[in-house]
Amino acid sequence: SEPTVGTSEALTCPWDETPTLRVILQDETEQVYRLPVRVLSYSPLVWGLIAVIVGSMAGAAVLGVPGLAAKLQSGSARLKAGVGNRVSRAAAALLRQPLLVVGAVTLVGGALRLAHLGDLSLVLDEAAMWQITRGGLGETVLNNATGNSAPPLFALLLNLWQAAGERSEVWLRLLPAIASTMAIPAMYALGRRVFDRKAGYFGALLIALAAPQIEYAQYLREYSLSVLLAILALYAYFKLRENRNGSLWWISVWVACLLTQY
Repeated sequence: SEPTVGTSEALTCPWDETPTLRVILQDETEQVYRLPVRVLSYSPLVWGLIAVIVGSMAGAAVLGVPGLAAKLQSGSARLKAGVGNRVSRAAAALLRQPLLVVGAVTLVGGALRLAHLGDLSLVLDEAAMWQITRGGLGETVLNNATGNSAPPLFALLLNLWQAAGERSEVWLRLLPAIASTMAIPAMYALGRRVFDRKAGYFGALLIALAAPQIEYAQYLREYSLSVLLAILALYAYFKLRENRNGSLWWISVWVACLLTQY
């Protein structure tokens, strides 16, 4: 029988079989609580990773400046006198290494997206998405058509993603987190093609650190994938303006966009 108002019932979480408490509140709404609430602190790992990356970038920049290593041995007085110029040249040398800069920014952005990824239980929209993708591919398409406001591409990817790994909040949310992390180098590529390298750096940094991007990267919906595909679609458009040979890729990306979000 259905529990009455103010009572609770011990259940098992359907996606990872952990203990769950079902509570019927006074207003007859239902709340589900995970037992125990898992709180994993990734903050030391994230800041340690950032420190290692920044230190490595600074070291590589210093060692990459011609003749700077020898000048450092010439005496502290000369070093202090020209420290401003050396820092400027080191920064300029670093900015000429897009693989190093974008890679470091992507690592930092990825770490921020993975931090606390599984701390919270699935909320209503996330649980609904999980429910939609429980069957086969054909059943997922039908469930998505009746139970979701978005096209079926993300639901199909999530269906395949679940088959490849465990059933947990971390694994499920890892799919949008990966899509959001991939958007960081994609934004750099778009900024560089449309404007210049500095604009690409700024765009990548903005995507990596933007709070809404990090929030939706940890949300089991199609929003992060939509951002990634929108960036790729714009990149394909500007590339197509310069070279008509990329029309097939442009069409493919735009079709993927339409199958992800209206």
